[in-house]
Amino acid sequence: MLGVSPQSASSISIGLHYSTLTDGPSEWEAIGRSGATRFRIGVDWQVINDAGLSIGQDWKHGYAWESTYDKYFERAASDGITVLPVFAGRKTGGFKESRYYGWWEEAEWNEWFQFLWTFVQRYGHNGYFWASHPWLPYRPVDTWEVWNEPNLPVNNPPLPAEQCAALGGYPWDLEAQTCVQPKHYAEFLVASSNTIKNAQAQRSSVVPGVMIGGLYRETNTNPNTVATFLSKIASYPTLSNQFKAAFHGLSIHPYSFNGTEQERLNGMIDGVYTTYLALYNYIGNNSKSIWVTEMGWPVFGEGVAHVSELEQAELLRRSFDWLKSASPSYNIYASFWYFYRDSASTPFGFKWDRFTGLRRFDGTFRASWTKFQQQTGASSWLPTWHSNDNLGGNVTGDPDISSWAPGRLDVFARGQDGTLHHKWLVNNQTWSGWESLGGSLESGPGAVSWGNNRIDIVGRTASNNVTHWWFDGAWHSNDNLGGNVTGDPDVSSWAPGRLDVFAKGQDGTLHHKYLVNNQTWSGWESLGGSLASSPAAVSWGKNRIDVVARATDGSVLHWWFDGIAWHSNDNLGGNIVGSPDISSWGPGQLDVFARGPDGTLHHKAFVQNIGWTVNWESLGGSLASGPGAVSWGNNRIDVIGRTAGSNVTHWWYAP
Repeated sequence: MLGVSPQSASSISIGLHYSTLTDGPSEWEAIGRSGATRFRIGVDWQVINDAGLSIGQDWKHGYAWESTYDKYFERAASDGITVLPVFAGRKTGGFKESRYYGWWEEAEWNEWFQFLWTFVQRYGHNGYFWASHPWLPYRPVDTWEVWNEPNLPVNNPPLPAEQCAALGGYPWDLEAQTCVQPKHYAEFLVASSNTIKNAQAQRSSVVPGVMIGGLYRETNTNPNTVATFLSKIASYPTLSNQFKAAFHGLSIHPYSFNGTEQERLNGMIDGVYTTYLALYNYIGNNSKSIWVTEMGWPVFGEGVAHVSELEQAELLRRSFDWLKSASPSYNIYASFWYFYRDSASTPFGFKWDRFTGLRRFDGTFRASWTKFQQQTGASSWLPTWHSNDNLGGNVTGDPDISSWAPGRLDVFARGQDGTLHHKWLVNNQTWSGWESLGGSLESGPGAVSWGNNRIDIVGRTASNNVTHWWFDGAWHSNDNLGGNVTGDPDVSSWAPGRLDVFAKGQDGTLHHKYLVNNQTWSGWESLGGSLASSPAAVSWGKNRIDVVARATDGSVLHWWFDGIAWHSNDNLGGNIVGSPDISSWGPGQLDVFARGPDGTLHHKAFVQNIGWTVNWESLGGSLASGPGAVSWGNNRIDVIGRTAGSNVTHWWYAP
């Protein structure tokens, strides 16, 4: 990278590589807490096309940017992280398993360069994105990586040997006629580098760094070494001079999977050392920095030998220690762990790279997470559960909980006198005493807040109708919503003035009634299903509702509304008793809670684009009721339940 000198042993830039891109706040909370200073993401021009923005449109301000890369840059900048984009966009009908842009397809270069130009002007120094987001910490892209693993045979086209040679390449596999083309890649890099630099020059005088995209180290299955690749380019003097001027760093992937722990480590070290020698021999100096943009060891998966989780953690520690110590000698600028989080839940039938995460698929943290934090110098951090609150109450049935702002909690329950009881927490510090809000309940209540100083409560009366309380600065309770329901109803809200009430009907199906604009209630409708418990509901945003209930076999059923229709093909498993509850701390995040057969609090989580955790986990405690759950913000969940002594117990999840 331009302007980067060899660093001290403790100052290499440490980064993470995405597994499944997400804008979920809980994911970025962890990424920010990891101590990583860079986050490597693939840049895919087809994503922009798929989002409805084609060549020739305004690529500076279109919705496609807002719905794709803007959200990642916003999250990264908010956490003090600089994005390292890998320009490796997908080409429709790409070659073999590769999803990357076919850089050898010259017919598409004009479109590619147009996209490149716009991306640099949007996210580089003084880019359009930063101008339109002045409240964000200023974290423009300072280095751009062009293409990914161009010396890996799978990312090269099949061509007859003579045609391959005419293009300045050589067949790696004569039978498959795979044609590795160093000369053509060099031409592509030179043109891409010129585009990046010219695009940045229009916005700022800062000269951007350009990297050769991840060269793969020599292995038994890929004898096409970094030296072979660079030496072929060096055989074309004019092109070679342009090539040398086009890049300031070289990205490598020195994977080493076989043998003992020391042999695996030695393989990684050899990959760095041979890259340094190749740069010295074929580029002519050692001014080019080395970026280890992919490095990791899998704990499961197919295709390579895997290690235990403790071995993975130790390999991370030893490899980063070596890279730091070797940085001044070999001009190592950065090292990225591959991946941040597993992208699959089962090891069978999935490639190894889905199981290299610092976090497991279900979001729990491996020992390697702690080792990574130690390498970055970040403060030790793990979100944790706490459960030392006894809120008293002498209540019956299932209590529920709502929140209208961070630090504010409102707990509701049916008292021994059959009235609605209430207790609240202010500024996350002081609990009130219990108060009775009157009424006459035959069930536990359901509660929700749609905004500051607003709470809505529903419960079942002796005549099996649903009664409704609300607080808007004062309490009101003159609504009878009818329904002829059984069990405990629940209520959710996706916006001010919108309420959705759910209950188990006399026919055992899920019943639903809603309020629009705080004015008009609908009639009741049946959404089908077969419930063995009362339902629970939550909304993570406009036109989204998720509902859970217990099935007759003790598993948890899941319905969701996506703004168009109701869906109900999810069975979350489990073996629970009583009624479950559900909460969400942000779009794409769900947490389901239930009383397990052992009487403890059980938990299962969902992250959009990743899926549900495989197993239910027990969070301990001792419950005599179903739980109630709410979130007041990122990485915060509060859960309550009734104990055998009829008091309300309280768990919370927070850093």
